[in-house]
Amino acid sequence: MTLFVAERSVALPRMLSSLCQQALSFIDGGMQWLDWAIRTPLHRYQFDDESQLLDAIQQGLHDTPMAWLPQIGLQVSPVKLFSLGSDGLAALAAAEAGDTRQVLALQVQHVLVDNGLVTTAQLGAASALPGELGVADAPLLQGLGFDERLALFQLVATPPAAAQPAVTPQEAASFAVAQAQHPLEFCDYYRFYMQSAAAGETADARQQNTTVALQSLLPTLFGALDGIPIATLPSPQQVAQALASYMAGGRQIGFPRISLALQQTAAQSRTPGVELAVSPDASEAYLAAAQRFLASHPPRNGRLGQDGRSVQFQLEGDGRQAQLALHNGVLSLAAFGTQDTATANTPPAPTGAPP
Repeated sequence: MTLFVAERSVALPRMLSSLCQQALSFIDGGMQWLDWAIRTPLHRYQFDDESQLLDAIQQGLHDTPMAWLPQIGLQVSPVKLFSLGSDGLAALAAAEAGDTRQVLALQVQHVLVDNGLVTTAQLGAASALPGELGVADAPLLQGLGFDERLALFQLVATPPAAAQPAVTPQEAASFAVAQAQHPLEFCDYYRFYMQSAAAGETADARQQNTTVALQSLLPTLFGALDGIPIATLPSPQQVAQALASYMAGGRQIGFPRISLALQQTAAQSRTPGVELAVSPDASEAYLAAAQRFLASHPPRNGRLGQDGRSVQFQLEGDGRQAQLALHNGVLSLAAFGTQDTATANTPPAPTGAPP
């Protein structure tokens, strides 16, 4: 035998679970590769589980973690498909086979929404946002990848409300382009400005005053950027264990980038109607409160991202909530605050895993 999954030889495709076979059918050439791998005497393939098998076949055949479903217009990892369940996969398969019944279209839509899957049509529509904000020509926002387009989609889906009536989305976008080093940072700074712009009689004055406040606040957040390296997709229980072990050494878990740390800290620390001025003590208090919450509230559940490699975990209790995100092999804090303000001020995860 030349193909092994979970230390068990696979001599026939039907020896895989029916769910794995369903997910495999969405990989172009996947079933043919499986048949070849079973029969070839020249190669030996060994996988820890069926998820790893699916990811390896997709990546090996096409050099991308996401399969393409042309009838639905969906890029999605076979590992994510594996998590949808048999009924969900059957609906997607029927649509891909050309079934155009309205009842099936509604069922497919439910599968997409319930699992946080975003189509290329939705991503394309969101790509028009920079033009609407007057920053379409910004070099930073050219040639966007999947994660970046998804972040724009989520900015459209959950737009932040302006803390000041005079602040416009175009003004916030101009500020964000000037500050950001990456499209994801553009989204963070856009939310930050909409929610926390400093006072001023004109847009230029508000942007200048906010920049001054930002420059004083950013250095207070250098200690809020640590994460936990995790090589595999963990369960909520494994995340809880990793958190306990990590924090037992006196370390604290922070945000994946300083722009998100800024946006979250300012949104949660500022009193509405009060001039933006978050002190180092306030930043430290916010992060310390997050650590206490994480230590006493285990992850409730996890949702796999559309890319099949990222996961978002929700934690709730005592009127507060937090979100942890595993992205690029690092577990970090995505949001923390009271349940009402965290919901209003939290950007969704940039990996197809909205809360």
